[in-house]
Amino acid sequence: MKLGARIRHLREQRGMTVADLARKVGCTSSFISQLERDRTNPSVATIQKIAKVLGATTSAFFDETARNGRVVRKRERRKIVFPGREITDHLITPSLSGRLQVLYSVIKPGASSKGPYRHDSDEECALLLKGKMRFWVGDEEYTLESGDSLTFESRTPHRWENTGSESAEVIWIMTPPSY
Repeated sequence: MKLGARIRHLREQRGMTVADLARKVGCTSSFISQLERDRTNPSVATIQKIAKVLGATTSAFFDETARNGRVVRKRERRKIVFPGREITDHLITPSLSGRLQVLYSVIKPGASSKGPYRHDSDEECALLLKGKMRFWVGDEEYTLESGDSLTFESRTPHRWENTGSESAEVIWIMTPPSY
């Protein structure tokens, strides 16, 4: 199920109309309609607002492959593909109920978080495996290259952009899970 279909499913489960969701999120009905049809590019902040309004976490938008035990095979990773944004997030940890959440992201050149966002984790670490990216945490700006990492409080507004000429690969580590 694609991102838009997941959003529509959760909205309908809660008996909300497109207009209800749009009003509560602070956007237009047209935007929600396009999002549900995977025809627009939502920011991470928008996805987080939608999840909150729907009484879910962002992780509710990952695919629903069942996980058992401690091992997550590469071919079985749950993922979110942000339509039109050239970003794919893979859930590395097997469960969303633990105290740690690890994501692996592949971010195409020029892609960004489309503005600052925050979430309810205490601490977050971004480890850049490949590429070059710029990060903003509050009023501070950082440029990271392959092998560099950045640690910060997740509740501080932050944003990022792939400023390199190749896809960036990032490991995000959050505790407790909130994505």
